[in-house]
Amino acid sequence: MRAGDSIVLQAEPGRQPILTPWTGTRPDRTLFKGLHRRIRGVWSVVVRSQEEIEATVIRREMQARPDAGFRSRRETRGAPGTEPTGAPTRMTLSTCLPARIGLAALRAGLFLAAAMASAPAQAAEFEASALLAVGSPEWLARRGWSHAFLTVSDEGPVQKCLGLMVREADGGAWSLRRLGARQRGGASDDAEALARHGGWIYVIGSHCGPKGGPLRQERHFVARLAETDLEAAPDGEPLAVTVASTGFRLHRLLNDALRQSGIELLPRKDREAAAFIDAARRTADPAAAQIAEGDRALNIEGAAFEPGGALLLGLRYPPSAEGHPILVRIEHVAALFDAGAGALSVSGVWTLDNVGDRAAPAGVRALAFHGGAFHVLTGQLESKRRKSALLEDHPEGDRARSAHHVLDWPQPPGPAAARRVHDFADAGDVEGIAFDPAGRPHYIRDDRGARPFTVATRTDPSR
Repeated sequence: MRAGDSIVLQAEPGRQPILTPWTGTRPDRTLFKGLHRRIRGVWSVVVRSQEEIEATVIRREMQARPDAGFRSRRETRGAPGTEPTGAPTRMTLSTCLPARIGLAALRAGLFLAAAMASAPAQAAEFEASALLAVGSPEWLARRGWSHAFLTVSDEGPVQKCLGLMVREADGGAWSLRRLGARQRGGASDDAEALARHGGWIYVIGSHCGPKGGPLRQERHFVARLAETDLEAAPDGEPLAVTVASTGFRLHRLLNDALRQSGIELLPRKDREAAAFIDAARRTADPAAAQIAEGDRALNIEGAAFEPGGALLLGLRYPPSAEGHPILVRIEHVAALFDAGAGALSVSGVWTLDNVGDRAAPAGVRALAFHGGAFHVLTGQLESKRRKSALLEDHPEGDRARSAHHVLDWPQPPGPAAARRVHDFADAGDVEGIAFDPAGRPHYIRDDRGARPFTVATRTDPSR
């Protein structure tokens, strides 16, 4: 944090902010962290970076008690002192760094902690991993929303991890609405990407395993739901979600395609081989017969359809030996759900040869197709070092910074060059991108651990 960065603390309309301004110097990060742990989800500290990212703290809307407690909000409209009633109070580090916490603030914190303790456990955490714009203009207008984005958490089965992020019209607050779903088909876990085609929304699993391995079949899935069903979901009607287990078939297809492409991959070392591949091959799962001894562990985090219906997947891991991200095109994804839809196959492999390097290899974090081009978010190969077999093999894998690139399309398979349009610097792990009806890009990131997540919007898409 630096002087001049923005911090916003917000309570319910009509109430005073939990913390009030003090004069101080550099903030004590442990003070902020400690207080946040006591009243997690109630207030948040959000820093606006020098790259002009607008950060919006999302209010967590509890299904059982939607009106309980205080709401966390952050707005970036208007000048200090001009916010309407109920809008966030703006403060800067140069004028509001707390040197102490007053008695009134402590009492408020105790009250809020008690209120949050009774909230449903399933709403306490939501680690968003993707973003997809949804909803017709008519539906948004009926709801009184200007934006609606589908998102998914990467922790748990897909039917329990869907959420709708909406913004009230006329620059209102953002909120998260958890979506219920009825699941049909196989097991699922670790959803990482969302994509749309032909009236269907697809949810793609990581096709990897936990940080310490092994590969797990429940993470090897593709699910889909009808986009029209979303119009009833905010009223509480559950969505019908069909889960297709790929049974390590996509793992097999991708590994074979990478071998045949001739791309030299980041070397496979002992921990990856033992923790992910060898351990999975030793399980009693018959589908594990698809895993070959020399295979690579894969981590899919980006997905977007071409207009013609082929699905482009972005690999977070592995990159090329030079540290460049890899894209793979899949044909006939609908064959996982519909008989006669063709055979699942790979029709192209690309490397982004001007993104990442050996010192800071980069992987794909999200994909979106917009304006005749693929928009690619790239970043670290792994963000949490603890228990990560991949980072034990490749300690340099957590060095790449998040960035937004544009890849003109179509491109012949092979090396490709992408234009970097935004570097997120120290903004953290950016995990999703979507475009609103006006063509403005929106991003989403996991705000690390217990802190609330944010939606960040580029203020100048032309930069």
